[in-house]
Amino acid sequence: MAENATGNWIAVDNFRLYLIGHVDAAAVLAELNRIVIEAEGLQGNMMSATATSALQNAITIAKGMTTETAEADIQNAMKGLQEAITLAQQSIAEYAALNEKIKEVEASYDESKEGATDLKTELDKAKLLLTNAEATSEQLAEEILFLDKALLAFNLANATEGTVPTVTATNHYVATGATQALMRATTSSTNILERGVCWSKEHNPTVLDNRSTKSFSLKGTIFHIQGLEPATVYYLRPYAMTKNYQVAYGDEVKIVTHPQGTCRGTWDEGAPDEAANARCRTAIQQTIDYFNEWTGIRGFTLSGHYGSDTPTADCSYGGWMRIGPNAGNQAIGTVLHETGHGV
Repeated sequence: MAENATGNWIAVDNFRLYLIGHVDAAAVLAELNRIVIEAEGLQGNMMSATATSALQNAITIAKGMTTETAEADIQNAMKGLQEAITLAQQSIAEYAALNEKIKEVEASYDESKEGATDLKTELDKAKLLLTNAEATSEQLAEEILFLDKALLAFNLANATEGTVPTVTATNHYVATGATQALMRATTSSTNILERGVCWSKEHNPTVLDNRSTKSFSLKGTIFHIQGLEPATVYYLRPYAMTKNYQVAYGDEVKIVTHPQGTCRGTWDEGAPDEAANARCRTAIQQTIDYFNEWTGIRGFTLSGHYGSDTPTADCSYGGWMRIGPNAGNQAIGTVLHETGHGV
């Protein structure tokens, strides 16, 4: 018992562990049977054929365990059953997500409106996939995106009158990486549903192409575009959309993404504890990811080493780096700065 303890965790030192008993086979089997009941409760839900088969096989194996079964076999049966439950729960969630999206689209569907035929076609396609136990996780996720796009097209085709938004400024200087870009733009309107940037490999992109609403503020609004292909020409346009589905676009801006960099990094695992090694390892990987994304530099290797007497960190030309014991410097900010001396 811990007196005056708060929270869910407590740290102790200088203690001993004593064996006060052994869990017998009957107790282990009771726990296994409890998990079997949990697994059986998942059966009957829509899930993939793979998940259904794995769950049934694991239940069958678990039910075959007895007090005469070797403890290792019981433990393996329990592990296999828990893994099958996790797989089933994931699959059930994926089908449920598609089902929820179908309900959302059906709530907006109106056969008398413009574009109803196209929306109905996508709905029928989604409903068919919902009953297909052979559908992959990728297909289910992709269909949700298709439904989103079809619903947006339907709403745009039936936009109602209201204040038309405006994009008052488009900054033509776009920061580009290999798969990302950052674009400044200013919009003005009331009743805004969303604002962002749309893009395509063709001229005059619209919100029915690719779009991103992710942004942050730094002396204005900067939109973050992700999912681009390296060394590729794209056309971008900022936009603003009202809740009436009126859309306004800003100027089109052409960008060319960088080639992907081929930098790599290593860490010598020389720190005195795993927490420090993990921090340094992560900082180096994040730095390498940054260089590969935003610089296109090829062939550079950052070789990280622990320096017990290093105050912060340092890096020589060519990429040989030392990182000191201060945890605050075992982070991307310090490593990224010092790497600049090594490139």
